Amino acid sequence: MTVKQGRQQVLLGAVFLGLLLATVTIVSCNTIRGAGRDVSAGGDAVSDAATEAQREMARERVRKDEEEARARRAAEQKARNGS
Repeated sequence: MTVKQGRQQVLLGAVFLGLLLATVTIVSCNTIRGAGRDVSAGGDAVSDAATEAQREMARERVRKDEEEARARRAAEQKARNGS
């Protein structure tokens, strides 16, 4: 093998290694992007569930307040009637 052939092989190896590295980088970026989307979707689901739980708690609080108000009115009415 001559010096020129050796340099050509080194250059060819470097080009191959560069292409391989570029391919791995592109594939990993797509994988990381997909993972980021999955994590984001999971966060959205947790956020939606928390929002729904807060709404349900607010509805329950309103129901409880209405029940207490009805009970107070009934007790006041009963006291006025002397029973």
